[in-house]
Amino acid sequence: MKVVDDEIAGGLYTFYVAAEGKPYLLRVDHEEPPYKRITKFSGFNDRLAIQPPAAAEVLDLSTPPSKSP
Repeated sequence: MKVVDDEIAGGLYTFYVAAEGKPYLLRVDHEEPPYKRITKFSGFNDRLAIQPPAAAEVLDLSTPPSKSP
């Protein structure tokens, strides 16, 4: 699937999706002349060991910090 980026002259996204089995994203190409970026995705069936961050690494933004002069 190709999508034109209206905010960038000549900008174009091309999305590649698996054609067999359950559809999933394989690759995204972004062209913004004179550059072309390619992002590839893999490891869809790999298990991930995801752990929440330690409490000391979490920021509490429920109350914004006060401004200092």
